[in-house]
Amino acid sequence: MMIMHLSKHFRQRWRARVSLGDPPCLDEVNEILRRSVRIRNQIRLWKMRGRKFVPHRVLAEYWYHPGGLILKIDETNRTAVTVITAAGRR
Repeated sequence: MMIMHLSKHFRQRWRARVSLGDPPCLDEVNEILRRSVRIRNQIRLWKMRGRKFVPHRVLAEYWYHPGGLILKIDETNRTAVTVITAAGRR
């Protein structure tokens, strides 16, 4: 999976959760993804809204152990959506 975009949310969360500096460039994020383990595929679910079923997308998740990161990726749009870290700010 190669991403082509970093969402505004991803960049904000990177600064808040990983590093106060600039977020990584696309090449750096793609390298992190290449070295990561996919822990969940992107799937489409259906949920009830009113009296209708509407599609709901669950993003793919990738775990990068060396950095203590989980990246949520929209594989359809090839976009890094958010970053979660258990390690705290480094």
